[in-house]
Amino acid sequence: MIKSPEHIHTYRLTPLSIWNACAAGIATAEIVQTLQEFSKYDVPQHVAVEIREYGRALWAAAAGADEAGLVLRAADQPLAEEISRNKHVAPLLAARLSPTAFRVEAIAAGESSRPW
Repeated sequence: MIKSPEHIHTYRLTPLSIWNACAAGIATAEIVQTLQEFSKYDVPQHVAVEIREYGRALWAAAAGADEAGLVLRAADQPLAEEISRNKHVAPLLAARLSPTAFRVEAIAAGESSRPW
């Protein structure tokens, strides 16, 4: 919540809040529907699109380990390209293992910086 004067409350959605909702099992469609249901004004279309995109990106990439360490796998090649070009994520990638998989630097395995 950002502010709460009288009967109108203002909230800020962030990639982290969307991630938390998705991690709790709430689908992005439900997030958008809830916003539309409780908003006094129409939810801008670009907001709904961004929520869906964040949700897609969050669930379309997964980290796992193999015998050599941590591996980040994207669901498709366009997402892998987006990951490899992200200024916050690219420095954490050690090598590209395939068109959709990356070796993650061991030193970066616990890195908490957001990828957006």
